[in-house]
Amino acid sequence: MKKISLLMAILGIGFIMNVAEIEAAPNKANIGQQSSLALLWMQDGAEYKSLVHQAFNIAEKRVREDKMIKKVFVRVDEVLLDNTPYFAWLLKSNEKDTIENRNRWYSSLDAEAVDGAVEFINYLNKNNVEVKLITSRDRNVYDVTIRNMNKAGFKALTLNNLISESDFDSYVKNGGKYTAIVTNDLNDFSSKIDGKNYRERKAFADNQKNDFGKKWVIIPNVLYGDFETSLSKGYDNLDNNKKANVKIETLNEWNGTREFDRNIFNF
Repeated sequence: MKKISLLMAILGIGFIMNVAEIEAAPNKANIGQQSSLALLWMQDGAEYKSLVHQAFNIAEKRVREDKMIKKVFVRVDEVLLDNTPYFAWLLKSNEKDTIENRNRWYSSLDAEAVDGAVEFINYLNKNNVEVKLITSRDRNVYDVTIRNMNKAGFKALTLNNLISESDFDSYVKNGGKYTAIVTNDLNDFSSKIDGKNYRERKAFADNQKNDFGKKWVIIPNVLYGDFETSLSKGYDNLDNNKKANVKIETLNEWNGTREFDRNIFNF
């Protein structure tokens, strides 16, 4: 799992961490605290639920209004299937995110649909819009992935709907045509920002601002993605303590030196 042209709106999101504690001691417990806040927001936040419903509503509206849309590429993980229970299990059981553990999770068929996702995919199928499912999962779990999706309510999906992340990248780079992509990672929209740092990615978002809500729709995901790995060169190779330090050092903070003007409050 990791990081998804006619339809897309970028939805800004954020969550609060206990910065003082993390800065003082970026240990395993504090790394867990960061993950737990993200998980709680995605599992129980009404705002998250509202944002994903909003995103799929926009996507469906664009398809309904533009009859030229005949093919839609959609990411599987954290766009269509909700893997937060797996990450919660890792956190509470002090387990590591390994291929073996991922495959155990995939094979359980326990992932449920992201809110609004079933209705969107079934709408596309009902209206004869081709659906291609982008995934970074290993091919040996493609079968259980489709079985899980069928169990979660996605109708008429087969192995033929799946496309690997590498095949999708090659398809686009070789001039393949598509009419829509729905994703949770900005990098899927353009190869121009592959490997770029967070400042360059933000600049790309600003430069493409007129496309958001018209051409592009993105699903919020604060658990993982290029938004995090772009914080520092070689971020994936850092240990948890160094990753926590990078996050703190990247924050744009108030310096706290401005003199307090009591007259503002009429004291």
